[in-house]
Amino acid sequence: MKTFLSAVTFNKASMLYKPMLIALTCMSCLISAESAIAADAVSQKSAGHSVTLTVDSSGKVDITGDKDTKSHSDKAQGDKQEGGEPDNDDAEDTTDDKHQDKGHDGHTGDVVQVFGDATLDAGDTTRDLVAIMGVSTNNGDVKHDVVSVFGSTHVNGTVGHDAVAVMGANYINGKVGHDVVAVMGNLELGPQAEVGNDVVVVGGSLTRDPSAIVHGQVSKVGPNLNLGNFDWLKAWFNHCLLKARLLAFDTDVAWAWWVALIALLAYLFTALLFPRAVNRCVEVMEERPGHVVLASLLAIVGIPVLMILLIITVIGIIAVPLVGIGLMLAGILGKVVILAWIGRRIVKKQEGGALSHPILAVLVGGVLVLVLYTVPVLSLIVYKVIGFLGLGVVVYTLLLEIK
Repeated sequence: MKTFLSAVTFNKASMLYKPMLIALTCMSCLISAESAIAADAVSQKSAGHSVTLTVDSSGKVDITGDKDTKSHSDKAQGDKQEGGEPDNDDAEDTTDDKHQDKGHDGHTGDVVQVFGDATLDAGDTTRDLVAIMGVSTNNGDVKHDVVSVFGSTHVNGTVGHDAVAVMGANYINGKVGHDVVAVMGNLELGPQAEVGNDVVVVGGSLTRDPSAIVHGQVSKVGPNLNLGNFDWLKAWFNHCLLKARLLAFDTDVAWAWWVALIALLAYLFTALLFPRAVNRCVEVMEERPGHVVLASLLAIVGIPVLMILLIITVIGIIAVPLVGIGLMLAGILGKVVILAWIGRRIVKKQEGGALSHPILAVLVGGVLVLVLYTVPVLSLIVYKVIGFLGLGVVVYTLLLEIK
């Protein structure tokens, strides 16, 4: 991690670019931390250690290693049988290994948590403290960096380099050697906060205790977006994404249901505005399902090729945004059509009257699909199939109408 953040050097004139670059390096920090753990494990293995790399149920990565004592004892026994004394170098190596193993148990490596909180207790020491979709809490001594992505950073101990929170709040009430950064989150400096370099807040508020010490500049970029600590997004990751579904019957993800209902209302409004187009596409879906599937496959392959050809011709670059907008609208109409097609399987088509309007079929199909979105794995399959067939049926119907 040190390699990535130390490479980001700034002067006073480039302060506005600093938080953006630090935000982009946060994911690199995670990769670097994990690489350091793996490299540490490999180095132990090559040195004769028995290495165990474990990840607990909360996502915490830990390394345990023990020296291959058998090789040492065998060598010492051989020396003894030859009438000599055990090699002092071996004894020193064994002592060093014990210290090294003790260091691992004391978190001298990296503490990385994914979908969970990373906490360092008072009196403990680690190199880096990283949490993805969780809270990083440092009450001890972090030699390098404390980083949280989609989570908050709390520093009550000491940090050798930077304390960063991306999409989360940053609370500092200890000593930070270099910079303190909050991107899309609020930052608070407590009475015991001491920052060795700069403080930067992007898209959040800054609260500073009068006793807080900042040796560098304090910069605030953009308005206060007040997005909270992204607990709502973490809840969706835990209840939905990790279970391979889009929705869940849980109050913590109620916002996701509101998003889905708003999308359904948009589909109903589309069916209300373009009933003839929806009915025509549904008829094509019912009469020629095989052709629709083939058209969907050709669309998936042909659209990227079309975009590349437009870009290569240079002049066609002007048409790329128009084609993109057209495909987006076709995708929306396609989803409406598939929902109407599903709804008609349940509510038989009526000739004349209010029940014949496609808006009823879209409503019934939409409610059924929302329920399916709560089923693990099947949820993602249904979502992709609706988009796949929707685009294909619209493209194929358009080609038929052009003929």
